[in-house]
Amino acid sequence: MSFNYVPVTSAPNLSGGAAGEVPYQTATGATAFTTVGTTGQVLTSQGSAAPIWAAVAGGVSLISTKTASGGASLTWTGLSGYVSYMMILSNLLPSSGDNFGLQIGTGAGPTYITSGYVSATIENYGAGITQTDAGTVSKAYATICSENGGNLPNFYGLSGFIYLQNFNGGYFSMQSTTNFSGTATNSTQCLSTTQQKNTNTVTAIKIYCPFFGSTIASGTVSLYGITS
Repeated sequence: MSFNYVPVTSAPNLSGGAAGEVPYQTATGATAFTTVGTTGQVLTSQGSAAPIWAAVAGGVSLISTKTASGGASLTWTGLSGYVSYMMILSNLLPSSGDNFGLQIGTGAGPTYITSGYVSATIENYGAGITQTDAGTVSKAYATICSENGGNLPNFYGLSGFIYLQNFNGGYFSMQSTTNFSGTATNSTQCLSTTQQKNTNTVTAIKIYCPFFGSTIASGTVSLYGITS
């Protein structure tokens, strides 16, 4: 009697388990599977106990990147698990001369807050003009930046970062540093801080063009959750 030896060149499929689960040993010769984690979590050791999925301690996790293509706004809903967030803007361009604003929302709807934003901004235009808003006016949105004088053909897009705090029911606050890049006489640099006396948990963010109601023609915005 003869036998043919067939080498195993790849690991066979494990019986049991589901998409997103990771196998681990509970004892010698005994295999189990983790539960499915959520986006941005890492697998964390619990010693001899089963490993678990958890947020990165003291880290920054990408939630999602939105690409503009002519819509009225870019929105993130169902937010939870973080008190602070950061947004990275890259070449965000309105369809016509306009500025960019941000609103926060609460609840499952969500319901966007449309009043009570107090923004203090400084905008330096390439032509040597400085415009300052001392923050004495309660607005319908948090000011991010505006392009200079509606001269849109000379602009390439808004880039920069936004830091968002107090999503857990404290007074919401925003700090942003952005640049509306363009020709030497039309670029705009913007520094903005905003407070909104919201006392509910924030679950949504919306970026849009509030002044003339333009759409967002192009560009990307990435949202990150910050774990302290």
